[in-house]
Amino acid sequence: MGDLVEIYPPEKQLRYAVYSVRNVTPDGLLFNRSFIVLKNGYGVIVRFTRLHEYSGAYDKRTTIPLESNPEGKMYFIVMMLNYVLVDHGEDEEIKILPSPYEDEAKKQYETALRAVGSSLRHRTENDDELFFFGGDTKKWHLDVAIDCVREMDENDRTYVANHLQTTDYHFGYAMGIRNEYIYPAKKHHSFMADNDSTEIMKVIFSILHRGYSFRNPVCTKYFESFEYGCLVHKYGESAKDLFVAIENRIFSQEENLTAEDALNQLKESLTKKYGKISIY
Repeated sequence: MGDLVEIYPPEKQLRYAVYSVRNVTPDGLLFNRSFIVLKNGYGVIVRFTRLHEYSGAYDKRTTIPLESNPEGKMYFIVMMLNYVLVDHGEDEEIKILPSPYEDEAKKQYETALRAVGSSLRHRTENDDELFFFGGDTKKWHLDVAIDCVREMDENDRTYVANHLQTTDYHFGYAMGIRNEYIYPAKKHHSFMADNDSTEIMKVIFSILHRGYSFRNPVCTKYFESFEYGCLVHKYGESAKDLFVAIENRIFSQEENLTAEDALNQLKESLTKKYGKISIY
């Protein structure tokens, strides 16, 4: 397959963020001070700014009270700064570079786009408004998913392919997706970043796992259910064969099989093995 261009190299990403420090006086009084800083895509502070001085907390005062810490106000300022000032370039999409495999890569990419319900097309100036107010969201999710997978090493790909519940990634890998792709985006305006990162994770699962399909509602409902999450964390290792058997039925899209049926069958199998199971 042809080489793919990374959407945003992390070291080149810059975003405003709030950095807070907790201090203590010689008398033992605790107080916080917050600053507005610039961080790169790895979350490393690359520059301190003086923008906190414009938060309004210290206006017309000769002293700074200990309790004065406009941290909440700074988060709003940071949101506006990132929305107005931070620029990560014009392109927010996968591009296939020229190579001997370019035609085959484009063919596979177009097949993937049709699978997610999108289409490959060249953007024009007239597309700017469309992309800004949502854009081709399905294509965007696919592009981000491809970019994420291409950055994974083999161990990461194997791990993800064996852990197909999006909630496991919400405060980890999916947070990285939100920070690197969703929040900085200017051509794709996201009103629900958590939802977008969840949908992108489902596309990643579909890329890395031969049977998983984000278009299969039985599949996604089963893996996203609270009961499955509890059961797999308690019994996933010791009863792996039982989980695989149910998953294979889901992946084969057996007629009339529902997510509820699959969960009930899983619980029945586990009960036969252990005599009694605990979900909570």
